[in-house]
Amino acid sequence: SPVIVGGNAYFGSADKFLYGVSLAEGKQVWKQPAGQAVTGSAAAGEGRLVIGTETSSGRVLCFGAK
Repeated sequence: SPVIVGGNAYFGSADKFLYGVSLAEGKQVWKQPAGQAVTGSAAAGEGRLVIGTETSSGRVLCFGAK
């Protein structure tokens, strides 16, 4: 499931990328390589986007404010 932040939907994909899509325009506004398939839901808070990758050696990725 996507997470909605600031008018954009953010989600992972089996193609090993994370995407952000504008809800108003339906256009891609952000794309980031994850290195592994992403099938779980993202979470957002405190200016950060967090999502985990798939496989036994999965990773947790965090984007945004430090």
